[in-house]
Amino acid sequence: MKISILSAGSFSGINLSKFFMERGFEVKGMIIDGADKYPNEAADLYRKNNAEFKHDKISSNESLDFVLKDSDVAINALALIDVANSITNPFLFHNVNVEWFLHTLEAIRKNNIGRLIVGSSNHVYGNGLYNPIDENHPLNPTTLYGATKVAQEKYAISYSNSFGIPVTILRFSNMYGPHGYGIINLFVNNGKEGKPLVVEGGSQPRTFTHASDGANATMLSIENKKSIGEAFNVSGPESITIMELAEIVKRRYNVEIIQKEARAGDMTDKNYKISFEKAEKILGYEPKIRVADAIEKDLL
Repeated sequence: MKISILSAGSFSGINLSKFFMERGFEVKGMIIDGADKYPNEAADLYRKNNAEFKHDKISSNESLDFVLKDSDVAINALALIDVANSITNPFLFHNVNVEWFLHTLEAIRKNNIGRLIVGSSNHVYGNGLYNPIDENHPLNPTTLYGATKVAQEKYAISYSNSFGIPVTILRFSNMYGPHGYGIINLFVNNGKEGKPLVVEGGSQPRTFTHASDGANATMLSIENKKSIGEAFNVSGPESITIMELAEIVKRRYNVEIIQKEARAGDMTDKNYKISFEKAEKILGYEPKIRVADAIEKDLL
């Protein structure tokens, strides 16, 4: 099977590329200039595996066509994901996450790609109206980042309805892992350097998902045609609070915890939990990696 990964130099993109290459899939990647955080690392990965890729601007139709040509599946991993940065740079996030995403949809349409997997986020839900949050929960984002992910989903569904592109949406929950730069990776890096862990709020739960579990869910959705036209929550096996996370890192690295007020726009629901029951029933998805194990075993 031939898979095209758009935004192959992003956190999700580079982990997906490695996952599918290791399992014998033919992978082509588009490293997007101005959006992808790890362009050099991704280029090295593709060269090492003799896989074709392009490193270019999103506006390059030639490069997009090269990456998408003859592919069975396109995985769109394009997104700026820093929630705090989305508050201070809303136009940048809209430009990359919405306008650039629309550009990739046009390229996918023109190349008649058979399947599209869209990487979305639990941030589309905002604070839960009920818990655990399933896929029928209203889309009510409290962050600007979450709003851009809702826009991505709506555009993808519209393209599916208008042009017959089979679409599957995967709502990943607080992803972490190699090349990550979310709060788990930040805390662990601070711990390794002996720096304090700054906890904003602390009581808010998160359902963290390791990148390898997320990649496995992606593969399962590609292999199962029942996923077409559906959205799935993809989360880890447990929910823990930010303070509990900090305590895990503190025990490992013996560093100080500094507690501050929660940041503006953050999801603060103390009962917050994401349900992956639908993915479990339809796709056979079963997350394997717990946060404490990932930190203890250096799976970051």
